[in-house]
Amino acid sequence: MPARRTSALAAALAACNPPAREVAPAAPPPAAAPAPECAPPPPAALAYLSDATCPWVLVPGDSAEMALRATDMVAPRALVVSLPEGCAADNCRFSGLVTAVGPMLLAVRSDPASELPDAAYLGAALGGGAIRFAPLWFGRAVVGDSTALGPSHALAPWLCGDALVLAVAGRLAEAASEEPPDALRRAAGVYEVAGDELRRSDRPVPEDMKRCTRVALDLP
Repeated sequence: MPARRTSALAAALAACNPPAREVAPAAPPPAAAPAPECAPPPPAALAYLSDATCPWVLVPGDSAEMALRATDMVAPRALVVSLPEGCAADNCRFSGLVTAVGPMLLAVRSDPASELPDAAYLGAALGGGAIRFAPLWFGRAVVGDSTALGPSHALAPWLCGDALVLAVAGRLAEAASEEPPDALRRAAGVYEVAGDELRRSDRPVPEDMKRCTRVALDLP
């Protein structure tokens, strides 16, 4: 009897105190990606485009071309920028941003007599090696207080998936009472880089523009 009681007591103690389980060591946290090494922008930069890593900078070139360069020192990239006709560093101002389809530039040309804008162009490479420009202004200029203010309507850039769409938009109060010029309507559509041009393609414009995103450029 004492032996049975001892066995029963040992079994009860074992049930109350199960053997410890082996604990697997925790996996080490993933190593953080190294921070990008960005070169400082050159003093002569004409535009500064923020990116998720290193910014892009527009730097002067000859009279007809400039360069848009990524400042990433590990993976440097550069795009040739073929300027629109009549646009140079001394009479155009440049701005831009990096989008899902690559960098985009806005070039605004000034009238030398008034220093007010007299033309606007959008530039994009769309996966190519050079940024080409297309005009955003068409038609006659509205005149206010004897000053040419540019057309009442213009083209505005949108991204619809991988497509760049230039759509008609009002830019002055007169747009509410005026029809866009025929040349502007014909220029609206999906754009592509073909040869040395950024031009309208035959690709149809999406029917539902609500699914598209307006490119956040500060248009003149």
